[in-house]
Amino acid sequence: MGRIQSQYDAEIQKLEDSIYGLRQKLSELLQKKAEELCEFRVGDKVTDRSGRIGEVVNISAGYAGSPRFNVRLYKKDGRLGQRITEAYSFDGWEKPN
Repeated sequence: MGRIQSQYDAEIQKLEDSIYGLRQKLSELLQKKAEELCEFRVGDKVTDRSGRIGEVVNISAGYAGSPRFNVRLYKKDGRLGQRITEAYSFDGWEKPN
């Protein structure tokens, strides 16, 4: 059985294409907003209040465009670890002195 055609198919497809384009644009703007509002940049060395030290590996838009970022922590031997950790503001991340 084939797909049933309707007189509304072309208009529906046009609207779906418009929605897709708008979602892409919204995603790009939320990302730019998050990068602008985040106090860190990718590659920054950061530390939390418990003394963990890491490097910011990416910044993304969280809920309502608020910035969030991920960190790769340094190992005890000083090498950068492979594990990526989501950083939360309540951990008190800041740039070391």
